[in-house]
Amino acid sequence: MHYRLRRYLTGASDSVLAARLSDIAANIYTFTGDGKVGLVEAGARDVWAALLAHLNFECESRGRDPLDLDGIRELTFTQQNLLKFRRQPHILERMKENAVFCRYGERKWIKDMQDSGSILLRAASYYSDNSLDPARRDDELNYTAYVCPHDYDLGLVDPRIARLVPQRSFGEIVHRKPSDHYLYSVTAGFHIRLYADFFVDACLVIKDQAEFERRLVAGVAKVLPGWRIDFREAWYGDPFAQSLILPNRDTEIFFLKHIRYMYQREFRLVALPPKELERPLPDLPVFVGSLHDITELVPLEGHPFARQ
Repeated sequence: MHYRLRRYLTGASDSVLAARLSDIAANIYTFTGDGKVGLVEAGARDVWAALLAHLNFECESRGRDPLDLDGIRELTFTQQNLLKFRRQPHILERMKENAVFCRYGERKWIKDMQDSGSILLRAASYYSDNSLDPARRDDELNYTAYVCPHDYDLGLVDPRIARLVPQRSFGEIVHRKPSDHYLYSVTAGFHIRLYADFFVDACLVIKDQAEFERRLVAGVAKVLPGWRIDFREAWYGDPFAQSLILPNRDTEIFFLKHIRYMYQREFRLVALPPKELERPLPDLPVFVGSLHDITELVPLEGHPFARQ
């Protein structure tokens, strides 16, 4: 009934529906502490289950089976990955650590980060590179949202969007972030699936979140004098529930992420240049000093998720 009030998937192509199915699948499942695949906690599970019901209704109205969309090609929750995690009991025991930040990566680089505070900032534009794994790959400079025919009927279309898409239709609205910038991300809480998502074998568990934020912001400010630096939690937008022009004020839009990545619970540092730059931003190393006093290294045995 909720979906019947606003059939926001009406007019969406099969490829858009397939992407929607993949987004839901990436978030509704989790690895459990007893080495199984289960559903996420009740509150989040209900949200994703409702979105899945909407997708199923739309597919049925077209005489389609959602599973025929071929939209789940990058799912982490495979039997092979499950067996690999079961062979790492030392990380299964840590599943309930929430009041921490975590940074995942190759053991060598994560060890350097712990020893010397070696941190590499990359340009936001870097993350659209197709060579990156799906869990990291995202167009950080552009955010695509959708407007559906029913939005016109319900009077939900922002007048500025109506000028871009004046006809009652299903359309894409690309929100462009004002400039390229530097990004650095950590996750809130310890999530074992990220070893598999990122194809890595180590995690640096950051136990003092406030102190890490202080050191990180200070270190970046030292090498980027005059830049605007902000550190806070990312916010996740559902592209089918945003028929408004997104905020461009302050730094808010730079913390926007697609709902697909919600399971990562990202906190990010954003460094904005004082003016628009004409040249690409190079990788920028930052050193914040030893992190041994506020971190713990949690490696995997043998690197089971290395790319083949």
